[in-house]
Amino acid sequence: MARLLMKNASHIVTCDPSDTVYTDSNLLMEDGVITYIGPEEQQAEEVIDAAGCIVYPGLINTHHHLYQTFSRNLPQVQNLELFDWLKALYEIWKNLDSQVIYHSSVTGMGELMKNGCTTCFDHHYVFPQGQAEGLLDAQFAAAEDLGIRMYASRGSMDLSKKDGGLPPDSVVQTVDEILRDCQRAVETYHDPSRFSMRMVALAPCSPFSVSEELLRQSALLARDLGVRLHTHLCETKDEERFVRERCGMRPLEYMESLGWIGPDVWYAHGIHFNGEELRRLAPLSDTSFVLDTLQFMWKGGRCSGVTALGANVLKLKPCLEMREGKLVVCKKYRGAMGKVYRQYITERLAGKTVVEDHAFITHSGEVSEDTLRELTELVRELAPFKEVFITQAGCTVSSHCGPGTLGVLFLRQPD
Repeated sequence: MARLLMKNASHIVTCDPSDTVYTDSNLLMEDGVITYIGPEEQQAEEVIDAAGCIVYPGLINTHHHLYQTFSRNLPQVQNLELFDWLKALYEIWKNLDSQVIYHSSVTGMGELMKNGCTTCFDHHYVFPQGQAEGLLDAQFAAAEDLGIRMYASRGSMDLSKKDGGLPPDSVVQTVDEILRDCQRAVETYHDPSRFSMRMVALAPCSPFSVSEELLRQSALLARDLGVRLHTHLCETKDEERFVRERCGMRPLEYMESLGWIGPDVWYAHGIHFNGEELRRLAPLSDTSFVLDTLQFMWKGGRCSGVTALGANVLKLKPCLEMREGKLVVCKKYRGAMGKVYRQYITERLAGKTVVEDHAFITHSGEVSEDTLRELTELVRELAPFKEVFITQAGCTVSSHCGPGTLGVLFLRQPD
């Protein structure tokens, strides 16, 4: 077992659910996994003296074009709009080969690592005719040489100038060629395990560079293979005009018609989404709390004394739900808080299509550890969350709602 110790760190920032920051502490990793953080001495084969340093989790890059690293400073393209900029640079990029891809990837990912980034997602979509073999392989080789976690994409373009698209014929491929290599890339490199250093997404370039058929087939293949989808969308007004004129729809509507919306899809840029589109895209935050008492709401001027007295006499436990940016009473429970908590959580999760990554049980104190464990198990029984975190509510909820307040917070998909 290989062990690495970072000792004497001035601060260790964990970014855990409680935002814990350790001072004057040590961090031990075993086979790349953090197994200890704290003040006690630890033994390791490799030791880094982190005195005077802040240790924090690596940053995650979510959209890059590493192949462009060596063409970023050309003065003749600096002031061009996107379409003209791409047309000019395709004449350079049509000469890409595996050597250029390897060295541009080493340079670009090296820059990221020097600035604290330990995971890189790259959107590579230029596969020149006669030079398309081995490009993603070169990227993974560069990542392995550097030791960075690599999330690559098998990007693609099939809509050339002659078909009404933007790129020249020299950098497009057929749908069959693309799908064949997409499957090869996923089968060769995609590793979805917890500590994986290699993953692959399918990523057709943009609505003005790919056909409807490629978008549709890429979505089907990605879901069959269990990988995610990525593309550029709503980056410029030129793109919006292109899609409107060609397809009679706004870009997001067009993508949705081809199966490109859901928790397995993410877009780069999104500068020109309108308000309705943002609401359609975003998973809904399901935020609510059930209160043990209205005394704090009354004292804060948020309900009348009569309301607080009546709730106390009748043992009513109001549930507050976030709607349009405001917490409003959506239901009143009655009875002992243990029973109320279970009923509340059961009803909040009933019939919801959740985003499965995380849920949070947040409370303001005076909720027993046994109760929190029972409620955590109940949440896990009711919905397929990968992780359920117990967190302490901040001062706003605690001071306005009082002790015993508890909420289950999660993301759900739009109806």
